[in-house]
This record gives sequence, structure tokens and C-alpha cells, in this order.
Amino acid sequence: MPIPNAFHRISRSRTSIGRLIMNQAVMAGIGNIYRTEILWRQGIHPDRPGREISRAEFDAIWTDAVHVLQIGVRKNAIVTVDNAPPGRSRYRERVNIFNKDRCPKCDGAIVRMEIDTRRAFACEVCQPAC
Repeated sequence: MPIPNAFHRISRSRTSIGRLIMNQAVMAGIGNIYRTEILWRQGIHPDRPGREISRAEFDAIWTDAVHVLQIGVRKNAIVTVDNAPPGRSRYRERVNIFNKDRCPKCDGAIVRMEIDTRRAFACEVCQPAC
């Protein structure tokens, strides 16, 4: 279950969810790749203001973050693809959209952006902009 303070901080902020979940004081453990992948898996654009994130969306982000981080610990690698090949597969087989050109859900173009000097990626079909 998420810590109450995380949703409280996010739901009152004009800052983008892409910035907020990388802030270790808000949600610890989320790095650049995980941010891109979790938000894509949840259909949430990284530029969306935190205050526009519903409690249900936050809970889904939190639950997915716990899920993919646990997989990463178990496999000793960043893995966000549910059907990733076993063992130490190639990096591009372990992520859905990070540093890729096409979305695996809709085949739309992946948009590259920068958030706080870090690369971020989004599918603007699956993750509608605000």
C-alpha cells in the first residue's frame, strides 16, 4: 500500500508527474527508465501535472512500480516487459518504449523529450498529452 504522503504531495502539485516520481523525496527508487516505462504502462503522459492524477491512477502507478522493481531485483536487471525472455536478454528486449522508435501497443511513433536533463519517452497515442 502506498505511503499516504506520496499521493498527498503529488495531488497538490502543478509539477509534472514525470518530474514528481523521479523525486526521491516523493517516491524512492524510480529511475529514468522505470519512470518512462511505468507511465507508459499506465497510459499517463509524463507532462501531466501531478494535481491531475486521480487516486486510482496514483495507486496503479504505485502498484506497477512495486511490481517492476521487484522483477528488477529478482532478475538483477531492469525488466519492464511482461514476457521478456528468461536470463540476461538483450536490453531492448527488456523494455517497452525507452529509447525505442515505435510503440509496441499501437505502432505509433515514440516521442523523445527531456525532463530535468534526463531522457524521457512517451507514445502520444497511448499516453495522451495534457
